[in-house]
Amino acid sequence: MTDVTYISRLSGNSGCHVWLCKSENNQSIFVRKISSNTAYNLRLNNQRRKQMEAQGFLLKNSNTFSIPVSSPKILGSGYINDCYYFDMEYISGDSLLSSLCTAEITKIKETINNICLLFSLESKSVKDSQDVNIIFHKKIDNLKKKSSEQIS
Repeated sequence: MTDVTYISRLSGNSGCHVWLCKSENNQSIFVRKISSNTAYNLRLNNQRRKQMEAQGFLLKNSNTFSIPVSSPKILGSGYINDCYYFDMEYISGDSLLSSLCTAEITKIKETINNICLLFSLESKSVKDSQDVNIIFHKKIDNLKKKSSEQIS
């Protein structure tokens, strides 16, 4: 996408620049994630690759989950001033954390069960499930920290 208008800066967790954008040619809205420096390019490209793999995984296992689980579609990628970026579908809605803060207990339990199921299914496809467990626990710790910051 060459002709892009940057509408608003969004918050992210990785240190990358995240923007809500509009394509000038077809007026579609999307999110662009840009590496903050060239040293982060490979890691961001790996994030894009994992997100694309997650889309395939979720599509293949969609009937396994009790509530819909999705991942934004990747629309394209490239470089801006030697920094890697990728564009993804914009999905309007609350973050998982915001949703959980206001959800009923049964919905929270259902969501947590789905997340555990997702990690369980994905860890079976990874050679070293220890890595998946470490990543999962780091992500949970990060969510706990963010939820306590939102509450206070």
